[in-house]
Amino acid sequence: KDPVPETINAKSGEETVVCETPWGKYSAVVFKGAGNYEHRMDRLDYSDKMYFGYGEMLARLHLLSKEFTSETIRPDWRENLFRAANILKEYNAPVSALKEAVRLEEFFANLPVTNDNYGLVHYDFELDNIFYNPETSNFGVIDFDDSMYHWYAMDIKQSLDSIREELPDEYRPQAVNQFLNGYYSVTNPDEAITAHMPVFKRYADLCGYARCLHSLHEKWTNEPEWMIKLRKHIENLMKKMSENFGEPIKAVM
Repeated sequence: KDPVPETINAKSGEETVVCETPWGKYSAVVFKGAGNYEHRMDRLDYSDKMYFGYGEMLARLHLLSKEFTSETIRPDWRENLFRAANILKEYNAPVSALKEAVRLEEFFANLPVTNDNYGLVHYDFELDNIFYNPETSNFGVIDFDDSMYHWYAMDIKQSLDSIREELPDEYRPQAVNQFLNGYYSVTNPDEAITAHMPVFKRYADLCGYARCLHSLHEKWTNEPEWMIKLRKHIENLMKKMSENFGEPIKAVM
């Protein structure tokens, strides 16, 4: 079995510390490290074997999800979308963003749900959250904070986007193929659902846009230069995320 990262208790002896702050309630936990995994994937040179394993790892995670039960309640896609829509309303987002939330809710409400295509997803299965040990070929996954009940295609789409964003041009097509080959070597995704990949991208864009909008709302006097640059970077991301807001969702035949 793969090793599991160990936690470090706080001085109070608690494993998880919950704090009330001016910005809301936060839970904090500290880990000794990511097990025996040495490197984040986004910092490693490309190899066919690693990206095949990346896809294989996600498929294994989805298979486990199909059998997983927990007393911990995680949100589903609708709760996450409604939360984003409320943020859009609170901060007076453009009408196109509000229309996008309505279109997406209508679309996903009519998407088939089965045990094979829907379950608990990571939602952030991107290269900077995956650790890899080249000597053992083992993977480690972190950052399950955003996990929710969604279609497994959501994880696949965001992983593919991460590959396309992080890798140099010459490696992207090969990495995408290896990732998909790895995934299909374990299980076959529901093709009727994966055919809607562009809509899953729009879902992630809208929720990401709302999160950015919330982050930028609060401003401080005498902000440091790095924060000013970060705001500009986030604003550029939001502009890219909002390109398709309000556009009709095309049916896939």
